[in-house]
Amino acid sequence: MIEMKSVDAGIGRLIRRPSVEAPDPDEADERYRRSCERYAEQLRTANRSAWAKHHEHLAELHDRLADEHRQRAVSLIGGGGVKG
Repeated sequence: MIEMKSVDAGIGRLIRRPSVEAPDPDEADERYRRSCERYAEQLRTANRSAWAKHHEHLAELHDRLADEHRQRAVSLIGGGGVKG
């Protein structure tokens, strides 16, 4: 036969457990805020990297274009005519 004390103790543990394990709403809000800050920092880092690559690519294009213009200028000054 089951003792009532052990049943009462088991029921008492079940009743108390959720209240002990329930997360603190303030702590949950703080974790969420920190999570949002980490995500925003990851986005900022990714965006900085993407913009840096973009500007490096533009610099390479402009360098090539400048080289082409220098070559045309040299050919014009040297009497080589216009090359298309």
